[in-house]
Parts: sequence; C-alpha cells; structure tokens
Amino acid sequence: VVKPVVGLAALSEDAIMPGQKFHCDRVMLLGGARFTCLSRHGDLDLETALMHSCNMYFYHAGEALGGRRLYEWYSRFGMGHRTGIDLAGEINGILPRTAYTRRGWATGNTYHMAIGQGIAVTPLQIAVSYAAMANATGNTARIVRPHLLIPPMEVPESPEAEALAEEAMHLDEPLAEIMIDREAMAIVRQGMWETVQGKPGTGELGTGRLAAFPDDHGGFLLEIAGKTGTA
Repeated sequence: VVKPVVGLAALSEDAIMPGQKFHCDRVMLLGGARFTCLSRHGDLDLETALMHSCNMYFYHAGEALGGRRLYEWYSRFGMGHRTGIDLAGEINGILPRTAYTRRGWATGNTYHMAIGQGIAVTPLQIAVSYAAMANATGNTARIVRPHLLIPPMEVPESPEAEALAEEAMHLDEPLAEIMIDREAMAIVRQGMWETVQGKPGTGELGTGRLAAFPDDHGGFLLEIAGKTGTA
C-alpha cells in the first residue's frame, strides 16, 4: 500500500521520468540475494506497475530515490507517526529514522523499504496518506487529522462546551501541507484508478478488480482509485 507514495516521490524528485519503464522478469539477483515479484510483467511504466503491484518496478524506483528520500516522503505522508486522532492508545508504527545511514545498509535494504518491508504503518496512517493524495490540488497535498469530535449544532452554554466547540473547529485544520508535482500526482491517481477498473481499452485487469462496480454497458456505476496490499 505504500507504492503510490513511492511513485509520487520518485516522480516529484525527478528520480524517474514520466513514461519511464523498468523491466520485470519476476526474479532479480543482487549480491547473491533473490528479489522477486508475483509475476513476470515485462516492461511497464508507473501506472501499469501500480495496477499490477509490480515489486520489480518499485525496487528500481526506490533505488533511484535512495533510503533517505524514501524515509522523508513516508514521513511527510504521516507514516510512522501518530495521526493525533482523539482516541487513546494510538501507536506510531515503525519507520526507522536512521536505518539508511547504518553501516551495512545496502541496496537490497532500500529495495525492501520501497515495497513496504521493514516498516510498519497502521491502517489509519494509510487512510491519512491516501486522503492527502485524494485531496491534492495543484502542487499541494494536505495532511488532515482524523477525529470523532464534531462542533455542536447549538451555541455552547457553558465554558466546557465552548472549549469543546473550539477544539472541534481546530481539529479540522490541516496538520501539514506537502509540496508535490501535479503531473506526478495525476499519473499516480491514474495508476490507482487502473488498479480497480483496469485498462478498459485493452481489457487488462488490475489487482484490485474485485472492488470494481461495473455496469451492464461496459462502464462503471462507481469509479474507485485504490491499491491492494499483501495484508
């Protein structure tokens, strides 16, 4: 589920170019270690790599970005940090700050990090990061704090109620704004759309096809953008 962020980061940082393709032969050897994908996808661009969730593509994209920038983009999108939801017991998840600077950190470690291995993010953190990709306009994506407290419908009649009303209004403010490349975001969104609906022109299906809502006329009752995850 972190692959859309990796693709967005790699394009925004000019680590990869729009339309650039990487080859997937299902298995790649690096220093005697095997790095694999679920299938042999051939040459694919970012949209198609997202649609098929191709590990090989993101190994290469992650290597082009490097561990430091991978960490920075994961962090910007709220991974490895509490969202601040108004519930007790939230955890940080695991996003190692100094992993990429350690002695012994190798390209293979970056490969793992680029497909979400070696880190742990919560479902709520993923929801927050995907919301930022969904609400992006222009060159800005906004991190919004999830919360349950809502403003009262009536004028507060006590200091306690007034304090709660003010807190509820404050919770709706974006926590952070992320600078992105608008063309990069459009490419990632298209890949996430194809994950569910596939490529209607060719009939090629994405890994999220079970979430699609096709109609009886070759279209869709509801269009969804998303990403499948191993868990």
